[in-house]
Amino acid sequence: MKKQVRLVIDEVSFRAARERPEAKEALNRWAGHIADVFVNSLPAEEAQVLIPWFGTPDGKKTLRELWPKIVDAYFHALCNPKRKT
Repeated sequence: MKKQVRLVIDEVSFRAARERPEAKEALNRWAGHIADVFVNSLPAEEAQVLIPWFGTPDGKKTLRELWPKIVDAYFHALCNPKRKT
């Protein structure tokens, strides 16, 4: 079984990084990239429904709850790329 790698940033370091404008911008770009990958992975029919819904209060709450799983899935996919045959 392959060991799963998890990126962990302690709270103090995360908050300090967010205070630096260049670090904040980098974190925002990184989160945006992960969000783009997530949206692009959705079937078109589901994306048409979910993307507008994520802009609602319930959708935003759900997205905040799902975000750690989305990030974990992103890194899992990076660590376990599909092999081309």
